[in-house]
Amino acid sequence: MTTKPTYRPDVEGLRAVAVLAVLFYHVDIWPFTGGFVGVDIFFVISGYLITKIILSEIESGAFSFREFYDRRMRRLLPALLCTVAGTYLAGLFLFSIEDFTRLSGSTVTSLLGVSNFFFWREAGYFDAKAILKPLLHTWSLAVEFQFYLLSPAFTVALFRWRGRPALLTGTVLIAVLSFAASLYMMRRNPSGAFFLTPFRVYEFAIGALVAFAESRRSSGLRLDAIYACGLVAVLFSVFAFDERTAFPKYAALLPTIGTALLIYAGPSARGSWALKTKPMQFLGSISYSLYLVHWPLVVFTHYVLKREPSSLEKVALLVATFILSLILHRYVEVAFRRPRTRQNASPALFNAVCAGAIALVIAPAAHSWLTGGWVWRLPPALQEVNKVDIAASRDYVWSRHPKRQGDHFTTGKKRIFIVGDSQAADLLNMLVEAGQDKSLEIASAVVFHECGAPFVANADEDAFWNSENPMTARNPNLKEQCRSQISNALNSALLREADAVILSMVWLPQNMKHIENAITEIKQRTAADVYVTGRKDMLASSIDIANSNGKLEGLEAFASQFMAPEAIGINRALKQKLGSHYIDLMSLLCPRKGFCHVLTDSQKPLLFDIGHLTKDGAAFVGARLIERKPAFLTQKKAELRSTAGE
Repeated sequence: MTTKPTYRPDVEGLRAVAVLAVLFYHVDIWPFTGGFVGVDIFFVISGYLITKIILSEIESGAFSFREFYDRRMRRLLPALLCTVAGTYLAGLFLFSIEDFTRLSGSTVTSLLGVSNFFFWREAGYFDAKAILKPLLHTWSLAVEFQFYLLSPAFTVALFRWRGRPALLTGTVLIAVLSFAASLYMMRRNPSGAFFLTPFRVYEFAIGALVAFAESRRSSGLRLDAIYACGLVAVLFSVFAFDERTAFPKYAALLPTIGTALLIYAGPSARGSWALKTKPMQFLGSISYSLYLVHWPLVVFTHYVLKREPSSLEKVALLVATFILSLILHRYVEVAFRRPRTRQNASPALFNAVCAGAIALVIAPAAHSWLTGGWVWRLPPALQEVNKVDIAASRDYVWSRHPKRQGDHFTTGKKRIFIVGDSQAADLLNMLVEAGQDKSLEIASAVVFHECGAPFVANADEDAFWNSENPMTARNPNLKEQCRSQISNALNSALLREADAVILSMVWLPQNMKHIENAITEIKQRTAADVYVTGRKDMLASSIDIANSNGKLEGLEAFASQFMAPEAIGINRALKQKLGSHYIDLMSLLCPRKGFCHVLTDSQKPLLFDIGHLTKDGAAFVGARLIERKPAFLTQKKAELRSTAGE
């Protein structure tokens, strides 16, 4: 007969804390800027509960692998299956071809328990934003599934070998090795450290260690002090962490150890009363359904609105999330976890029904994934627009950038040196597709988009890398790469010899002040004129805009609604500061009010994502740039220079 560990109302309340942190973070409710640590809280709770359950059953002689996996599947699979199937169906009607293709892949991998690998493999420079991935949150469930798959065998094997001491030693060793591997992976592949189970196992292990430590639990004021420390650690993480926090790395220890302290001291600590209240118990009981439902609703809300929700819309989103969560919890999660009849309780029947249901969802999802999102859903004219090889377009962006970095100009043509990220690559492609490589010698140097600026003054470096720029603050390993790339560009002979230097990046509001510093620094190193391109990104790709319009007629007017407000504001500021040294790329796409080019004259998409040009798009926009005779093309060619000012 299976033994059941004592119910812990404080742990149930802790689940409520975790899911509310994640929910309010994703809905962008202040001050839950670090609410993403709710996932780490869940991992610690799972490590504690699963280890405690397995250990108690082993010691009582009641452990069964079959019963363990049956309980886990009943607890998790039906609600997940309903959520994934409903999300896939909604995406079929709402999503663009590319986004539906991506959703199809995540549908398959979510139901197979490996979506963390799927999202890890997707991570990269051209990866779609999280807000376009309604099943992204299933990565954490995949990590949990993989933990459940391996944990019983690990626990049973060590316990039967040398009892509790061997299991405790093994758990400590796993925790240390996993955390060390996570730190190493953060330097090599931060997305791998985030998504992959081996680099998250230490969080489960920290929870498992509580199952060993609680037999020697303290009492009285000491427990209250421990609980208070845990509560401060968790709340600090939720309210003080943000997108600039290097995570998981060392920062992950704060919420995980804090959670462990709360679990350890929770049964007796007086401070745990708040977690034991009826509202927190209720929220804890529906936390799994809340977690499943909330993120697809957030994504679809953004997708339909095509902007950030208003405060009222956020309230409506939260209400809808709670209503759907209650329905899912009552009629799916609880119904399958606690079947009312012996027939429904049969593991064989349950497994057969689940396997059939999963197959019914995976079969169409796999087909739509492998066939590119079912283009046949669209009108014939739009089907042609959607026949763009996205992977080839991504490769095309970088096909000519950088060119001979660190070398010298070698011809008598006018010399153009372009510095920046993929926007610089786009500019280079525009010039080449427009035939300007015949009259210009064009070279380029890469400065990653994550670097944020082509130059950072020494006095500003600490604040910029560690605070202002969230990408380097979150991933400190980028700092040296950025410094190296900036140094290579500024010290290049190409910069000294150039007739014109063009800075081209995805400028962000927090990085604007560094553009003027970069221009000043560059002018001290070269006699060339310095130009800056504006942003040219839209709120959606040309393909998505055409699909949203549903037809080719009226497409340009419809597309004008998709001009990115942030880009418009930044471009306005750049034009005011730079005058004739500002290159307005957005106006090439949107030359007048209420009109934006989406397709070429031959109906080929200009942008394959929100801000990068296809090959046809580069030719189309490049031709219009040349027609305007920008200053960097019309200025008089200078004599060859070997040093600045010569």
